[in-house]
Amino acid sequence: MIRKISLLFVFINLLKISTFSQPLLSPEVIATAGDFSKNSNLQVSWTLGEISTETFFSSTLSFTQGFQQHSYSFEVENSINKSEFYSDLKIYPNPFQYFFKIDIIIKENINLSIELYTLDGKKLLVQTIKSGENIIYIPNTVSEILILRIINKAQILHSLKLIKN
Repeated sequence: MIRKISLLFVFINLLKISTFSQPLLSPEVIATAGDFSKNSNLQVSWTLGEISTETFFSSTLSFTQGFQQHSYSFEVENSINKSEFYSDLKIYPNPFQYFFKIDIIIKENINLSIELYTLDGKKLLVQTIKSGENIIYIPNTVSEILILRIINKAQILHSLKLIKN
């Protein structure tokens, strides 16, 4: 009987320790800037310096969810049909060290180019790409996060985060 009471006492104390020692998480982000706007059709909130945690792709859009968002529900109207411009897009490796590759099949009579930006908006590269394998060399920059855009004329078709080691 004493053994059962001792085991029960130990179990209750372990339960207390595990319950009260858990860190409390707050749904806040410490950032340098941010804002929130809302009207009858749209609600937008943003945070500068927020790390994105996941990106979802469909045939017509991409949606990056960060720490601030709490829901996956969204609607896009008048989205671009990328299949009119290209198919089979592969960008690798990511992260990269000196170069990355873009494998793409571009539709006939379509001219695509890429733009590469730093997170502070500095344009590092503008280059036309062709159908097939494109090797993009970026040897003289420090380790950083870059934004790659695939563009047709002034229309952004695809945007992607690349990590340069």
